[in-house]
Amino acid sequence: MAQEMAGRKLALILAAGELFAETGLDGTSVRAIAEKVGANIAAINYHFGGKENLYTEALRHVIQECECRGARQALEDESHFATPERKAALLRDLVRERFTSYFSPSRPQWYGRLVIRSMLDPTPSLETVVKQLMFPEHEALVQVFQRINPALTADAARLWAFSLIGQIGFYVFGESVILMVLNTRRYTADFMDAAAEHVSRMMIAAMGLPLLAEH
Repeated sequence: MAQEMAGRKLALILAAGELFAETGLDGTSVRAIAEKVGANIAAINYHFGGKENLYTEALRHVIQECECRGARQALEDESHFATPERKAALLRDLVRERFTSYFSPSRPQWYGRLVIRSMLDPTPSLETVVKQLMFPEHEALVQVFQRINPALTADAARLWAFSLIGQIGFYVFGESVILMVLNTRRYTADFMDAAAEHVSRMMIAAMGLPLLAEH
């Protein structure tokens, strides 16, 4: 019974998330969500207590599915910071982790659209998810950059963390235009691999670390 209930909740979250990504919180009706998943409106209120809570859970689901933990894990292993070459390798791994997470072929395209829409039209749901899920990894990134370059202040290291996220975010926010330029319907694995390598080499060079052989 518990497993069946969890399955129903997930079905509602996925159906709602896709609709929220297309029409936003205000533009999506509870009835439309219920009809999409073949449920009744009462089920949404029963499981989530309302549309706003369901929006929070849809956004939470997307962020959890794309969650990166590499920076937090790196801080637990001193060997990552032992030599310039190890630091460069760590940077490459952190970049590739994010590309793999955000652009996995198994990820529905509406994931990215929901995140973009939530940032353009922020709600309390976004603040909740950022504090609970995104903030810990961001703070770990700041610490990683300070470990890579001990001369960096916390504020300067935070800018480096924003820079890493921003370079990858370009491929999320600019996807529709980039695909037009590439004349394709979806990012290919080869393109994303090349983009990940490009971003990682830029970050490594900017940090003054030795460039690694291309993968």
